[in-house]
Amino acid sequence: MGMNNRARRAAKAKQRAKARAAGHGSGAALGVGREHRGQEQAGRREPYGRREVATAVVGWVHRIMDDAAEADRAAVDLLRWDRELLAIVVADALSSLVEPMVAGGWTPDDLGQVLRRRVGGDAPALYAGLLRAHAQAFSPSRIDDRWRRELDDLPPTFVPNLADPADLALTLRVVATLRPLPAIAVTVAPPGQGTASRAAPAGADAARQLAKVRALLAKAESTQYDAEAEALTAKAQELIARYALDRLLTQSQTSDAVPGVTTRRLWIDAPYVGAKAMLVDAVAGANRCRTVLSEALGFVSLVGDPHDLDAVELLATSLLVQADTAMLRHGRQMDRSGTSRTRAFRRAFLISFAQRIGERLRAVGESALAETPDRDRLLPVLRAASEDVEREFARVFPHIVTRPTRVSDPEGWAAGRAAADLARLDVRDQVAN
Repeated sequence: MGMNNRARRAAKAKQRAKARAAGHGSGAALGVGREHRGQEQAGRREPYGRREVATAVVGWVHRIMDDAAEADRAAVDLLRWDRELLAIVVADALSSLVEPMVAGGWTPDDLGQVLRRRVGGDAPALYAGLLRAHAQAFSPSRIDDRWRRELDDLPPTFVPNLADPADLALTLRVVATLRPLPAIAVTVAPPGQGTASRAAPAGADAARQLAKVRALLAKAESTQYDAEAEALTAKAQELIARYALDRLLTQSQTSDAVPGVTTRRLWIDAPYVGAKAMLVDAVAGANRCRTVLSEALGFVSLVGDPHDLDAVELLATSLLVQADTAMLRHGRQMDRSGTSRTRAFRRAFLISFAQRIGERLRAVGESALAETPDRDRLLPVLRAASEDVEREFARVFPHIVTRPTRVSDPEGWAAGRAAADLARLDVRDQVAN
């Protein structure tokens, strides 16, 4: 019996040494402090092989998936194990998610967005370091420009010290957040499957037009007057529509290569994600784009011409701010018995706002088309552009489900429509070019 015990202890010591040798780099990359290595730890658990530590980590990750508040308790409990071995196991659990997440359609922006919303703090910066390390394994020529730009837009890398309870709790929450995420539509080729584009960046004219739109929308968001906000927003859509028509006509007359239809994701802040998505859809529909809502994850997928998508993102983001501002001015709503109906009111408000904004934006676009001297030449170009969008939409989203929308608060519906219908559509005399 004594010989067997000594043999088991020797085998486990050998296993620990092998694990440290194999995983030393992973632990160091996630900030295992040298001062903790080789030190005796009060209350340390024995035996503590890698398998036992991994089992403990997985168990806590599952608890955190059910209740994020468990992360702090998990950190305290897990730090009773060998800290160097713990860091190796946690680092492996985190880094093992990179490849399936990237291959499963999650871009750097998507991962940053979901971690910002569900974890917060340094979580996006923590995972940014792993994505950057992942990208370094590939030639720059094999990394899509958009993937690279999204990676560059993430915050500077944060390296957690896994011997620190707060950093360990944060890291465990990141693992628990990412682990259950499903694969989503691939909108940007992952590193190794993409190519760096040699296409020229957007021209100066496009940049000027977007700058004008941004300036108008910034004024619309800052004003306290609904009528002025609506006028400024209508003017922004007018500029978008007229520029898009000019661009499409120019493209149809040249043999230069033009960017094809693509897909992006626009993340939406809770609450009322479904209602807010209807506003995004209204803006997209007025600008020749299609949308699909992934409500559980919190984003809308947009399919369209890259230039149109730029405009949709700008306008939809601004209108979401304006809708929130107008909605909150109505305050809390109560029925006659004193029961709150605020949620039903606000949801109805946003849906009604979206419907009316869609009507107004489409009217602006139709007016711009009617007034252009090249209307007859533009019609087949617009039809071809819409067909391109429909083909790409069907390819990326072959199986979608359409759900009816119901509104239960008529006062919220009336208030939302009124908020979207205060200003005149003809704003050219109100806002200088």
